Amino acid sequence: MIRQLESTDYPALYHLQQRAYQVEADLIGVLPFPPLTQTEAQLVQEQPGGYVCVCEGTLVGALTLEQETITRLIVSPDHFRQGIAKQLVQHVLTRQTVRFVSTAAANHPAIALYRQFGFRQTNQQTRDAIVLVTLERS
Repeated sequence: MIRQLESTDYPALYHLQQRAYQVEADLIGVLPFPPLTQTEAQLVQEQPGGYVCVCEGTLVGALTLEQETITRLIVSPDHFRQGIAKQLVQHVLTRQTVRFVSTAAANHPAIALYRQFGFRQTNQQTRDAIVLVTLERS
């Protein structure tokens, strides 16, 4: 079930973020990986908005947004390859305008997913030793 992210989800979102971003850090071969340095207090202070996927009462995926930009798309490693990220992107695109997302250039699965929805690379930069690509959707 996909529903709106609520502030009561923040502790579970933080736990999910730690697990999912560790997999991404391993995938792209970068440590320290900046998203893993965020504390739970910082996440709460950020007050992200977006959507979560809940399965049997457990938060298994999340997509957060700021204005027209996806700021986080994460899925529990226990639920990889089940279409959760795709469902979250589809869900948000039917509800609001989303134009931008950034991810590591080495994160080929994420880039392939975003391309399915019409996102195209418009920029590349290096930050914190990570080559990031920005994708835009018209």
